[in-house]
Amino acid sequence: MSRRQIEMTWVCTSCQGRNLGRFKVCQTCRHPKDGSEPYEMPADPSKAVTVTEESLLRMASAGPDWRCAYCSSDQRRSDRGCANCGASALEGGEVPDEPGQPAAPAPGPLVNRARWLLVGLGSVLSLVALVSVLQWNHNRPRDYQGVVS
Repeated sequence: MSRRQIEMTWVCTSCQGRNLGRFKVCQTCRHPKDGSEPYEMPADPSKAVTVTEESLLRMASAGPDWRCAYCSSDQRRSDRGCANCGASALEGGEVPDEPGQPAAPAPGPLVNRARWLLVGLGSVLSLVALVSVLQWNHNRPRDYQGVVS
């Protein structure tokens, strides 16, 4: 007897929309699935539709999903980076491919805060530089050639 695969669902905490387990982003409000949204088994699994689509079966047998250490959104096992914030899978806390291979240590809160601080500081400095250039261009002396008659 072969194992039957069914698809579980999850409820978005932002809009209460019900989503199929294959989706990592709410199909109603586009909020990424995170740890506060558990998967739910159908009330009557015997009446649930059997998953037969090859791509969905591959997804189900790929192994456990991983949670991004930066934004806490759930990611597929096969994803090499976070679809929500862009962190690489190794930085974001990916489960190791090999059973004996240790997982890369997830950065602590201080590292995450420092990274976001640098990104914010870079954005502010870029904005200050742009405003300075525009102000200089507006106030620079200009020589015009003209004839007074």
